[in-house]
Amino acid sequence: MSLDRIAIPRHMRRRKTFTVEFMEHVRELAAQGWSIPQISAYLECNPRSLRVKCCIHKVSLREIRGEAAPRKAHNPDIKYIVASLSRTSAKKLKKQAKELKIKDYRLASFLIEKIASDDLFNAIIDGEKIETEAA
Repeated sequence: MSLDRIAIPRHMRRRKTFTVEFMEHVRELAAQGWSIPQISAYLECNPRSLRVKCCIHKVSLREIRGEAAPRKAHNPDIKYIVASLSRTSAKKLKKQAKELKIKDYRLASFLIEKIASDDLFNAIIDGEKIETEAA
């Protein structure tokens, strides 16, 4: 008997995830404003695979909502910085942000804004040596 003639038991068959019904459900969730990460977590699928299937099935999150998704306007008054933290400091920041029920980057931004607006740099640095980068 050849292998192509052997029937695979139902419980061993690969589940077809991206069915027509599945993609309709994705459309409904997208119409409600859900993002790809939210949809993939809810429907228990890989976000990258979902993004590809949305592209193949022409499911555009922006168009489904009836209008283009709002894009952040460029604000010349806002400057972005990237900072490195020690693992310990990052854990403490995350813990405090969680207690305050805000994102860790929002807490970091708030703290830096407060330090700058109240000119607390010297009070916080208090004579400590700061490592500088080689230019």
